[in-house]
Amino acid sequence: PKLGGSISVASMLRASSSPVPFEDRSGILDSLIAWAHQDHGFSVQVIGGAGGTGKTRLGVELCSRLSAKPDGGAPGWNTGFLQNDASEESIEGLACESVPRLVIVYYAESRREQVAALLRACMSSDSTAPIRIVLLVRQPRSYIARDRTAAAWVNAIRPDNDEAVDQLLDEAE
Repeated sequence: PKLGGSISVASMLRASSSPVPFEDRSGILDSLIAWAHQDHGFSVQVIGGAGGTGKTRLGVELCSRLSAKPDGGAPGWNTGFLQNDASEESIEGLACESVPRLVIVYYAESRREQVAALLRACMSSDSTAPIRIVLLVRQPRSYIARDRTAAAWVNAIRPDNDEAVDQLLDEAE
């Protein structure tokens, strides 16, 4: 069914459709923008929440804000969501770009090895341009079952036997 004859109701539910303006009620978008502009080369944020809480919409809005060209300023950031089928070669290429980058990974808990490859590539990159990674995690089983700490969100995306990535995730905000 179409709403008003122009947009389908189903398409309005997509995070990228933005049928209503984004409202940063909790200030998390402003915090993420400030984090992106901090003076360090590489940093990771983990954002967790149950399905439907707005994680993807937040990611879309963050991409939009960072990629916008400031008035009279330099081009904005290279932003986007990491594709499920992104190869290690494309991930390594992304890590080496010479422009500021924001990479959003949704369903990060189901893409642990790909997340590990992305983090390893960014850690070893010689690029001096900032790179920010936002890992979106749906409510992990361990959180539902027993572990109701912030660590449950990070533990849901830890790869097997990768000490360097483990240490980086320990430092993630």
